[in-house]
Amino acid sequence: MRSFRKKNYNKLKKEGRDPSEFDLETARNEVFRFGIKGLSAQDKKTARRDLAIRLGAIPKKPRGKNIKQHIEEVRERKKQEKLEEDSRREMGIKTKTKSSFKTKAKKKGLNEVRGMDYQLGTYRNGVQFLSKDDLKRIKSGK
Repeated sequence: MRSFRKKNYNKLKKEGRDPSEFDLETARNEVFRFGIKGLSAQDKKTARRDLAIRLGAIPKKPRGKNIKQHIEEVRERKKQEKLEEDSRREMGIKTKTKSSFKTKAKKKGLNEVRGMDYQLGTYRNGVQFLSKDDLKRIKSGK
């Protein structure tokens, strides 16, 4: 017996399970490991990496793209979307345009007074200073 099988055998005995009992999970892992042996060197490497990820390893982060390549890809994607949209229009399928989206009007705040801001002027050292524009707003509001 190999050492990992001995460890597994002893571990199962401590848990109270019968070591000769068939365990589907361990059988699946053994079959996968056996299958890796027949692969080429590059495929072995990727299979081992996939196995490690499946067992809980953190996958390697994807490499960053060159900004020029990324911009080109975005342009190509936009061209494709525009061509698809044009073909849909020719077929008679309605598509949403940017102008069809309505902007929602802002709701008035609870403390807002006749379109004015919540606070008039500025405060410095406990004194409120009002500008000429603020005074005009107050007078025109009444």
